[in-house]
Amino acid sequence: MSHSVLKTDCIRPVYIRCNAGGEYGLGHLSRMTTFARCMRGAGFSNICFLLHSQIFNRLASDLAAGGFEAVQMQMAAGTVMDIAETHDVLLPRPHAETGIFVCDARTIGTDYLSQIPPDFLSVIIDDFEEVWPLADIFVNPNPWGGVVINGKKVNNNSNLIDPKYFSLTVEEGKQKSEFQILLTMGGEDPLNHTLWILQHAQKQLAECKLRVVIGPSYTSPEHLKNFLEKEYPLAEVLVSPEGLFEAMRNVDAAVSAGGITCYELLAAEIPTIAISVEEHQDQLVRYLTSEKAALGVEFAFNRREHFFVKMFEDFLEGRELRASLAKRGRELFSPDGTAQIVKLILSVLSDRRK
Repeated sequence: MSHSVLKTDCIRPVYIRCNAGGEYGLGHLSRMTTFARCMRGAGFSNICFLLHSQIFNRLASDLAAGGFEAVQMQMAAGTVMDIAETHDVLLPRPHAETGIFVCDARTIGTDYLSQIPPDFLSVIIDDFEEVWPLADIFVNPNPWGGVVINGKKVNNNSNLIDPKYFSLTVEEGKQKSEFQILLTMGGEDPLNHTLWILQHAQKQLAECKLRVVIGPSYTSPEHLKNFLEKEYPLAEVLVSPEGLFEAMRNVDAAVSAGGITCYELLAAEIPTIAISVEEHQDQLVRYLTSEKAALGVEFAFNRREHFFVKMFEDFLEGRELRASLAKRGRELFSPDGTAQIVKLILSVLSDRRK
């Protein structure tokens, strides 16, 4: 599908508000950057990210290098003061009365709707389906989700995955001699699952080439590095990478927190164990397990040594199992999911002119 259809209304500014950094990691920002690139491909040139001051300095230059503006916000997304500040930021800007406001910040997107100008188009990215009637366009980006316009579901293909992940697959065993596994437990890893897995699956991991990713709010990076130097001296450690695309290169399998990264891993056809590091991730983990797209560990079971080690052994020893998971995981997603969402946005704008 071409991104250039229906280029009318592209003078409208696009404002993107999302949680990022700290306990949120960079998954929301990653998929909103994918969305922004697709909007630009459709003809929108005035795209602005509203970023909390905590992460503004770290990310603004990267967004600028990608051709996007960034505005520093003083409060975290979704707080009362931030919602008022968003209103104050939007109004003085050119064409503000006809902009597009996009919010990807879990369960809080609709809080902004009373503050944006009435002629704005609102696009809310969330899995809290009670907000369906409140937004002009509601996108549930999960594989069981879809797009809802004016309260009516119109599309099931709603994933916001960068198409580059669909071209990342490396056929296991064909291009290298070592089995490489990626361990990534999210931006914060509040219960330090990274260290727990490394300690309790040490026998199994000893046979693998290991790549460990720790996020920007990981609480004890030096302790982890010291442990890895002693117990896994050949392990590769990536601290707060801007994205996981490079980290996924040449990876045969992954153990991941049960968040947005799972989508990218499955799109890349990388067999994955998905672990709920917070209770809200259980819904995704259960879904992927029921679809036989990943092995899942729900929050209530995620630190039970025997349960995890047995699953991990079966995962590492089962080449056919991994191949089946990888195939099914890829089937859940489409490389043109974001383009389909943008096409629907353009269609709604077109209908508004009639």
